[in-house]
Order: sequence, then C-alpha cells, then structure tokens
Amino acid sequence: MQSTHIAFIAKQPIPIEFNTIVVREDGSVERHIPGRPVTFQFAYLGIPFTAHTQTEDNRPVLHLKGEVGPAPYSAESISARRATHAILRASWSLPHGRLVAWPGGRISVTGRVPLPRPLTPVALISAAVSVLLDLRPYLDLLGEFLPGRAEAAVG
Repeated sequence: MQSTHIAFIAKQPIPIEFNTIVVREDGSVERHIPGRPVTFQFAYLGIPFTAHTQTEDNRPVLHLKGEVGPAPYSAESISARRATHAILRASWSLPHGRLVAWPGGRISVTGRVPLPRPLTPVALISAAVSVLLDLRPYLDLLGEFLPGRAEAAVG
C-alpha cells in the first residue's frame, strides 16, 4: 500500500497544493482540486489568532482574526481612549490587516490576504506573517494604552 501512495504522490505536479491530497477510509489516496479549506490557530504577542482559508473568485484567500482586548473607557482615561482609537484608525491604511473596535468595546485584529496558486504551506504562513509584521508597530503602540497588553507583548 505504501508504494502505491508514493507512486501516486510522485505522479503529481510539483509543488503539490496544500490540503489537496486526501487519504480515504480504505487507505487509498485521491486528489481534491481545489483544496479543502485550511484552519489553524496560533498566538502572536500574547494575542490568540484563528486563521482559515476560503475560495473567493476561484482563488484562495486567508482570513485572520485575533482578539486584542477591551478598549479603555473614557472614565478610565480620556487620553488613552483617544490614543487607542487614533491607533486603530491609522491601521486602516494597511493593505491586508487592520485593528477594529467592535460595539461591545472589544478590539480585534482582522486580516484578509489573497493567496497564490498553487497554495503551499510556505505561502500560507508567509501571508499570515506578512499581515502580522505590518500590524506589529500598531500592536506595540496599543500595548502602551491597554491594561494588560504591555505585559503580554513582552512575554
């Protein structure tokens, strides 16, 4: 059976697109095109992220979401609240990611990045890292104004 799997994979065009080779219940291998959605979780600067791919206009797209924490209330510090919202607005000029305050007062990171074909693990991780590196200065600035964020960013 193992030589069958190796022979099957050897006949595939290189690079093999991520999540397109599937092992069925009977042990046989088949190819799915386009690949199935990919979902993963990770933490960056103490912020938990979820990521998933989906196909839009026949192209893979990576969606990222991370929960940063609560925005400061005006009663806590008017200047911290104003600075926090200024940082959020400044992030909106980024091409693939931004910081958003939701109605419940929670701040989150959202990202959307078109991915190349064929979708390889390297392309997937590179896209996520690219969004996070663009957002890093904004997240660092937020750490100065959000309670608990400065400690999380250091660790």
